[in-house]
Amino acid sequence: MSGLTASIGDAQYISLMTYRKDGTGVATPVWVADRGNFLFAWTQADSGKAKRIARDPVVQIAVCTASGKLKSGYVPATARLLDGGGEKMVRELMLN
Repeated sequence: MSGLTASIGDAQYISLMTYRKDGTGVATPVWVADRGNFLFAWTQADSGKAKRIARDPVVQIAVCTASGKLKSGYVPATARLLDGGGEKMVRELMLN
């Protein structure tokens, strides 16, 4: 990774911009762990962001603080919800 991509990979928190049905962006700070070229975050399956990702995986991400203050500009990304089998791996990544 280089440049902004590297700073996102090194980030502890990112602002995850998901989109409502009407196209309105919803920014949420999330705690992330990286593994190679992938970032992993934890959220409840019935959360708004999970529902928006299930409907539309196109997102934007930016480095931010825990409170959501942006530290970089947004870059396009694709989000994916993992099944129950991915839960253990994500928990281990988040705690290590």
